[in-house]
Amino acid sequence: MAFEVETTNETQAKVRIRVPPDEVAGAVEHEIGHLRERVQVKGFRPGKVPRQILQKRYGAEVSSEIARRLIEGAYRDAVTQHHLHPIEAPVLKDEDLKPKEDGSLRMDLELEVVPHFEVKGYDRFTVTPPPIELRDEDVERELEGLRRQSATTESVADGLTANGDVVIADLVFQFLAGSTLPKFENRIIDTGAGLVDGVKCEGAIGKFAGAKRGDTVKVTMQLPAEFPIEEHRGKTAVVDCIVKDVQRIALPDLDSPAFHERLGVKDLADLKDKMRERLLAVLRQQQDKAVEELCVDQLLERHPFAVPPGFLQRACESERDRLRHDLVQRGVPAVDADRQVLEQEGRMRQSVERRIRAAVLLDRIAEKEQTQVAVEELEQQISYMARSWNVEPQRLLEHFQSQGTIPKIVDDIRRAKVRQQLRAAAKPAENVAAGSPAPA
Repeated sequence: MAFEVETTNETQAKVRIRVPPDEVAGAVEHEIGHLRERVQVKGFRPGKVPRQILQKRYGAEVSSEIARRLIEGAYRDAVTQHHLHPIEAPVLKDEDLKPKEDGSLRMDLELEVVPHFEVKGYDRFTVTPPPIELRDEDVERELEGLRRQSATTESVADGLTANGDVVIADLVFQFLAGSTLPKFENRIIDTGAGLVDGVKCEGAIGKFAGAKRGDTVKVTMQLPAEFPIEEHRGKTAVVDCIVKDVQRIALPDLDSPAFHERLGVKDLADLKDKMRERLLAVLRQQQDKAVEELCVDQLLERHPFAVPPGFLQRACESERDRLRHDLVQRGVPAVDADRQVLEQEGRMRQSVERRIRAAVLLDRIAEKEQTQVAVEELEQQISYMARSWNVEPQRLLEHFQSQGTIPKIVDDIRRAKVRQQLRAAAKPAENVAAGSPAPA
């Protein structure tokens, strides 16, 4: 097996792979020999199946698999020995796996690469964490949310939705790239608060008026920053809401002993204290995320490197299409959507480039620190997402496998672990009382 590497510039490289005919034939013969020991063919004893029968039945499959294995092996050796960092792994097509007339394998790969550099300085940061501020109105808003969660309901006789009603619906999320999430069944839509399955959605307010059972109402909503799948965080989804039931609500009194007993508190004052504790915990989590971003910013300053322009351009085009699609879905005329996208072009390009460079740096640190993702961690993450969406973990796992999303989830977990490592290395700037919660 042989390969040659030509570095065109700091973000481009060419890998020429050449596998001679005798090596290809030897690998195929070796695999057929192993196959002979494993397979059972009627009329032949184990290990005695003639080679020509195995070749006829399995030859094409074996040849293709061997070709893939040889090419991928040569590619990995070339990348490792020449310290290449491809921004994307090449995708092998069926025609790439077909031997040439002389029986050899030949392939030329044009790679977009990130320049090689030594990642360092990720064990020390000086940051100023954003202050934690808990306001009385935040507590009151959460209390109102608790009232709505504890409300009693009754089905609407005529099935027609009025503003403020609760709709029980199946939800189907669709994204610009064509991906979907598994159907979420029997989810709650609070038309008064504008909450779709607990996520704020202004477009849901007033949108369901007059809808009845069996109707499909389309709403557009932006997914929150804490959405379990990183690739969908902050993105806008078009949601088909298939109405199954309509219920009218009656809110409990905040001073009601029955309300307090249901929530496991002594009285309203105790409820407010526990609410403050919970909100402070959420604010501290947000502060931790902000500190991680500050650490990433410092990492980016310490490691200036070029992003392959072709890859960056494609990523920007994808983001541009997504922004335009989101605006049109919100009812913005196409001409105005184009204008708004153009106005955001500079900020959007900076954001996309930062996201790419941050992912590269986090991956380099993970590689250097040999940060691994255990099977248990993957299962835990999928279970967490399944609980968030109220679906069976196995069903969600099967969906992710069919969509090819598992590697992305593993990358998300690994990068999150590196971010936590960066936060642990952060020290507060002098004279700054980091993490001190403001009085409630």
